[in-house]
Amino acid sequence: MRWDIRTFVSVGPLKFGMSSAEVAAFNSMIGEIRLTEFDEAKRPRIEHRPYYTPKCEYENGELSCVDTIKTKEFEIFWEDTDIYATPPSVLLPMLETRNGGPALIGLGFVYFDKLGLNLGGFWYEKTGQYYELDSEERDERGLAVFRPKAFDSLIPRLKAHSFLTPRK
Repeated sequence: MRWDIRTFVSVGPLKFGMSSAEVAAFNSMIGEIRLTEFDEAKRPRIEHRPYYTPKCEYENGELSCVDTIKTKEFEIFWEDTDIYATPPSVLLPMLETRNGGPALIGLGFVYFDKLGLNLGGFWYEKTGQYYELDSEERDERGLAVFRPKAFDSLIPRLKAHSFLTPRK
């Protein structure tokens, strides 16, 4: 199933700002909730579904982030780019260009604030290497798609990094 990302708007049929009840209308497509974590006001904060389906995160009762992993059930596209099928060495520089500036990296992920994308496992900060699609390592890449400012509290812990600069 193909899901398209619309920056700061939606991922597939899931639109930011939806309530948990509105998201539940898509359970036949995304799977039944297995576990729900609640916030202090007893509103859903994170809904866990089967491992191969998107995880939904809420802020103040509204959908604010959709977490995905590479699976055969879902193809995740940003514009016409298949996020998981595109080599990270091609994907990350392209996203940086579209972001209008360098990514922010740290805490194990690559954050593109102007695109609403947070990618984990595509780039190894410690070794300065991209994940290789033909790697024998288990593919543990993940993509969080979010509404504006959802990850802003993490920015002070991140550093700017350009994927456009040639590697030595």
